[in-house]
Amino acid sequence: MSNETETRAYRKGDKQNHAYQYIRNAIIRNQFTANQPITEKEISTKLDGMSRTPIRDALMRLVAEGLVERIPGKGLFVAKPSITDLLEITEIRFSLETTAVKLFTERADNQIKQELKKVIELHEKYHREGNNLEAVNCDNEFHFLIAKGSMNQRLNSIISKLIEENSRCAFMTHRDSGRVETSIHEHTKIYEAIMAGDGELAAELLRNHLRNWLEYIKEMQFKNYYLFNK
Repeated sequence: MSNETETRAYRKGDKQNHAYQYIRNAIIRNQFTANQPITEKEISTKLDGMSRTPIRDALMRLVAEGLVERIPGKGLFVAKPSITDLLEITEIRFSLETTAVKLFTERADNQIKQELKKVIELHEKYHREGNNLEAVNCDNEFHFLIAKGSMNQRLNSIISKLIEENSRCAFMTHRDSGRVETSIHEHTKIYEAIMAGDGELAAELLRNHLRNWLEYIKEMQFKNYYLFNK
């Protein structure tokens, strides 16, 4: 392959990744909502006239991931989240994140502990300001940091992927101020246990935090007339 051909291939891949990240983030943050039709033309307009080929490739990746659904004869639509997937992801997080927080308590340095504290402070700030979308970002970042601070790269990678898969549901709850307040309170208690050097308590608090989230998802499903697919 010539240098020119390699450059064209790279640019195509770069555009596809840009389109993929844009659409994926819009779906996760519920800027593109469940069952909404999604077209190459619409995405091209939003991405300053990007050609349709990389957009089409990006959409096929999202179909494979289950975030976009192809309905024969109708086109592409934003897929509705699956309650089964959400429940399974949370169940897996129980064991992995409790292990991570124990390791975090043993291994994390002062810098990442200060980052954790700062995230809680930002979480509170955005909630006070009514910016609950950014509050949800902080909620996710708290869990990302615990995984990172475990100093176990494989554990960090697995947990981070699960949090990303869970993020769409988290963003669907951003209007529930009570849920945001509960999360901030629970994160603060986990942080206090970490700073006290009590990994077992931190793990138990985090387990309860995820258990409360699991029950909240189930409650949302029934109160909102089956918000998620089975």
